[in-house]
Amino acid sequence: MATNNQSTEQDTFINPTPLDVDPLYQAARRVSGESAERTLAPTAAIISEDERIRFKYYHQLHLAALKGNWEAAKGYFQDNVPNAFTEEISSTRMNALLVASCNGHTKFVEMLVKRMPEEALQKRGPGGYTALHHAAIGGHLKMAKALIRKNPGLTQITDNSGNTPLLCAVLLFSRHKLVRYLALATTIEKPERPFSGCKAGDLMVNLTHMGFHVPVHDEDDPLGASDQDLVAEKQSQTNEAKTQAYQGVKKVLWRRIKYLVPCISKVGEKKLGHERACKLVHLCLKALFNYNERVRVKYFNEQEILHYAACCGVLEIVTASLHYFPDLIFSKHGSMILKNAIQWRQEKIFNLACKNTALDKMLATQCYKPSISHLAAQLPTNRQLSVDSCAALQMQREVQWYKAIETIQHPRMKQLTSAKGKTAFDFFSENRKQMRENAEKWMKDTSDSCMLVSTLIATVAFAVAFTVPGGINDQGIPIFVNKTSFRIFVYSDALALFSSVTSILMFLSILTSSYKEEDFHRALPERMIIGLASLFVAIATMMVAFGAALVIILSERLKWVWGPLIFLASFPVTLFIMLQLPLFIEMVQSTYGSIFQREKIWKRSGHRDATDPLY
Repeated sequence: MATNNQSTEQDTFINPTPLDVDPLYQAARRVSGESAERTLAPTAAIISEDERIRFKYYHQLHLAALKGNWEAAKGYFQDNVPNAFTEEISSTRMNALLVASCNGHTKFVEMLVKRMPEEALQKRGPGGYTALHHAAIGGHLKMAKALIRKNPGLTQITDNSGNTPLLCAVLLFSRHKLVRYLALATTIEKPERPFSGCKAGDLMVNLTHMGFHVPVHDEDDPLGASDQDLVAEKQSQTNEAKTQAYQGVKKVLWRRIKYLVPCISKVGEKKLGHERACKLVHLCLKALFNYNERVRVKYFNEQEILHYAACCGVLEIVTASLHYFPDLIFSKHGSMILKNAIQWRQEKIFNLACKNTALDKMLATQCYKPSISHLAAQLPTNRQLSVDSCAALQMQREVQWYKAIETIQHPRMKQLTSAKGKTAFDFFSENRKQMRENAEKWMKDTSDSCMLVSTLIATVAFAVAFTVPGGINDQGIPIFVNKTSFRIFVYSDALALFSSVTSILMFLSILTSSYKEEDFHRALPERMIIGLASLFVAIATMMVAFGAALVIILSERLKWVWGPLIFLASFPVTLFIMLQLPLFIEMVQSTYGSIFQREKIWKRSGHRDATDPLY
């Protein structure tokens, strides 16, 4: 019982003695001879006796604010302790409001805000953070609302780094609802102007990373509807002459369609997100267009917009930036675009620098020394390699990149050596030794397995050709030669034999290949494609021949045998398609579908209006 009483006494305080009239506090001031207003840096190793007494006096308040225990703290905020709201109660120069907000105690903060004067809410703590900064960083919406209702100017106060609470919330990935609320509460008023300048650029970039430019579904949306519904409603109101009844019917139908066919909603969201992102890019660049050249250059250099856009393959940002500011192509950004595209294997960005104009050739020669072929000889990032499903396709893509880069540089560059006396292709081969071995192993293992299946099919198809169902008569003519099912059996069996033999030859040629780097460009993938296609035809026609043979034998007694046979025969064929078709399609696309298509940097694109400087 004593322990419980002691705990209760420690956590509950009622009307403590005011600090200004506390005998112990006054004695400490007289002994120390120092002013009570003297403060030391938070990082100081020694504090004054006056401060030690003050921190001891407010120690229980500090603990209560850390715990969010209002009952234990409210005694300090009676009329006899007027400075308790603003007094620094910790060595880090934080008052009770800052301590509670930093630890996420919304209820405690709300009780303090009701009793504190408006100006006291602007108190800054370590890093220059106010209580609203703490609420923004922690993602506490109710806390932020309470603070802003009492002092709307808190949204304009910046920390030591010049960040508003809104920017802090975005930088530290707070909740979407809080970010929306702060965005509406923050104004463009001086002196900070959070929606202009370089800080505005940071805000827009991080808002985009958080996904605020794409549709967001939230059942508790404070606006009462999801972004998708709002945008759909706005798009449906383009014609002012439409009646409200028509709008309501259209909205209901759209929601029903999304409910019945969810994939339509996903496609619409993806397209809408892309359109929003493009529009956001143009709005940002349009705003930057009004600044002088020095500010623009500084912004592009500090934010590294073109660098990240080229690395991530965001073609729209690159083309839009060069559309508004064409001179960027003649700066370091021009060669950086091509260099990043090659290093990160972004074919869309690389397509902007084909061998078409003098500008393209200059970019190709200035991009890397001694040549861009040496740059292509370096290994790409693992993230880009993981896009291709197997080692053979990875090797094929690398060879495709190397050959494509060779087409935009002078032939003499092929023999140009580096400081180590090696050509670009020498580096290419050395860097991809392990990759080539992995691709070779994958090709051999796949060919071995597929050739075994093809051999079994060929053996069966060859034997069945001389043991036809139903037998033969005395003249050696098959008994059921005039039946349609027999002709189907003969044709399918012959096709199965020819296809399986073709497949065997293709896989055998793969096994006996020399596996040079150039072989992975076209020769080996083409043989694998033909081999897989022939194997599929062989399996399908073998099942057709088997089904036709059963029909010939059983059709006289079991006339309903057609249906079950067709179903059972289609099952293994369908299973083979499901398992092997993705690989087959990927190899066909990678081999015959060129990823390198010429693009124009300053092409006409969407999202233009009359305010566009180049409209």
